[in-house]
Amino acid sequence: MDNWRDSKIEELCTLHYGKSPKGIDSDDGIYPIYGTGGIVGSTNDYLYDKPSIILGRKGSIGNIHYVDKPFWTIDTTFYVEAKNCDTKWLYYVFIS
Repeated sequence: MDNWRDSKIEELCTLHYGKSPKGIDSDDGIYPIYGTGGIVGSTNDYLYDKPSIILGRKGSIGNIHYVDKPFWTIDTTFYVEAKNCDTKWLYYVFIS
């Protein structure tokens, strides 16, 4: 455990607000639109295209989703941009 160090969450990642899907949602879209409770639709645009974690910020707080493909998130969520760590590892931190 000599390599372990305490860190603050802001050292490990940045939280970004989701955005309204108004005007971009599509029944035949190729990218999922995530809300707090999971996938709520699809679109042909994406908001973020790297592995990420989606956290609810209102509504179903506690629902945490790991996503490794391009996606869109609505404004009831945050999506996480990992800075100094592996995104999958950070996901396990959030769910534990």
